[in-house]
Amino acid sequence: MSFSQDESEAIRNKQRVNYIYNFTKYISWENIENQNEFTIALLGEKDEALFEEFSKTAAQKKIKGLDVKIKSIQSRSEIQNLDILYIYKNYKVELDPILDEMYSNNALLVTEGFPFHESMINFIEIDEDFQFEINEEKINKASLLIDPALTSFSIQSTVDWDKLYNRLQEEIATVQNQQAELDKLAKKIKSQKDAIEEQQKILSETLDELRSKNALVEEQNAEIRKQEADIQRQLKKLNALLEDIDEQTAANNELKKTYQDQLDNVTIQTKKLEEQQQLLNENLSEIDDQKTLIKDQNEILGKQLSDLERQQIISWISIIFGILAIFFIVFMFRSNKKRRKSEYRLHKKNEELIELNHSLDSFTYRVSHDLKAPIVNMKTMIGMLNEYSDKEANPILPDLFENLDLSTSRLENTVTDMLELTRIERVDEIKSSVNIKNIFDALVTEYREELERIGATVSMDIKQSKVYASDTELTSVFQNLFTNSMKYRSKENALNISIKAVENKGRCEITYSDNGQGIDLKRHEEKLFNMFQRFTADSSIEGTGVGMYIIKKLISKNDGEVSLESESQKGLTYFINFPVEKK
Repeated sequence: MSFSQDESEAIRNKQRVNYIYNFTKYISWENIENQNEFTIALLGEKDEALFEEFSKTAAQKKIKGLDVKIKSIQSRSEIQNLDILYIYKNYKVELDPILDEMYSNNALLVTEGFPFHESMINFIEIDEDFQFEINEEKINKASLLIDPALTSFSIQSTVDWDKLYNRLQEEIATVQNQQAELDKLAKKIKSQKDAIEEQQKILSETLDELRSKNALVEEQNAEIRKQEADIQRQLKKLNALLEDIDEQTAANNELKKTYQDQLDNVTIQTKKLEEQQQLLNENLSEIDDQKTLIKDQNEILGKQLSDLERQQIISWISIIFGILAIFFIVFMFRSNKKRRKSEYRLHKKNEELIELNHSLDSFTYRVSHDLKAPIVNMKTMIGMLNEYSDKEANPILPDLFENLDLSTSRLENTVTDMLELTRIERVDEIKSSVNIKNIFDALVTEYREELERIGATVSMDIKQSKVYASDTELTSVFQNLFTNSMKYRSKENALNISIKAVENKGRCEITYSDNGQGIDLKRHEEKLFNMFQRFTADSSIEGTGVGMYIIKKLISKNDGEVSLESESQKGLTYFINFPVEKK
């Protein structure tokens, strides 16, 4: 049962108790002044919540100046020494013998949902509010006096009662129409879900293609970096060659200068030869030696000029390689630009999908919320039809009503779970430092009676209790784990739940284990945390198939991780971790 159902039923229980207390103001009991206490008895299978509400009110309020005693009885034989008898709304019993006991005990009978004028005071719930009818004759027969003012507040005729019944019939028709609309909406949601899955498939293929292109781009970038390194090495060599060329140019300039000096010397010598012809013969051998030297120097100069030409050719080749590298870089830049355009289109598609998901969440919330009240009304009307129908004339009606009640309960649970899912999507809970041991202790206390009833044990070894998360959402996660363990417990062994928690590298690692029915992971691993998935063929176990989806969703929302180990009929183990501190 969801929190909203609990709160609604708690409010109705308060209304029941307040009505009964108010009735006592308008009804008088004989010899009440001789009593030490005022006794209210509740007949039928015990409703703990209602009994607790009666007890809580009895501790705070008196009736006719007397302390109030609340007790629970199971049969007609226990009807004695009481002032008011209340029959639980789901407890069906023949009223005539009960009324005889009321007459003899001078006690007031209060019922709920019985036919008109069969009880003393009888409730009926319409539109989540209570109406009541009074049989003054039967009250007086029990030697009780009733104030006429109370009668004026009640339904006083069968006509009024029939009007209420007709309203129930109209609401049934309305619920049936709404159910038809719900079926249409379900088909539409399925169609939209199929479309989303198709888009996700296309998106996945696009992502794979992008990953392939990214890998190619990375290879090309690596090749570019390699070529850039080669270009840098070539540039270094080119700079070294340019330095050599500069040095050789300087040497050539020096040789030219030397050559010019030598030419000047020759000119001088020639002038000297013209002036001193007679000295020519004497200096001829010296001039021949100088010509030989000049010839050798010319040969050296020719070789150096050839080396310079080769170095210029190498420089041109390096420049050509550099130009080719620039062209390659430009080509890669254009390819990268196309890739960024593809990424932008993919980003736009993602934004459209996010917007579609938000619209779908809002639509689901509105539909689930609007269906809540009609489903409650439909369950009430099915109960009334079951009560007033002629089962002997139509022997198939009990099974039909049972199936209708089961179906509406499942529908109500599904709508409740859908509301919880949309709340998870729409509400960002406040995160803080949370003590998980306190949460587990509270859950053990809350489910203590159920755990003791089924003979279950819970063991805890929590060495790290602090995590950074939402207290509300963590409570929901662990509550789902507890209820799943109890629902899917083994029919052969008593349930044993084990909880451990340690810190590892700044995260709290939680291990939650039970020895229940387990899950066949070989069959169900791929759809383990999907929505609307059930992993048992036992139809007697109630469930909507969204519990594990909610667990996964809430853990991920709180920066946590979850995995599962299990075998069929061998229990299961959850491995959950959360950050210890805010990131």
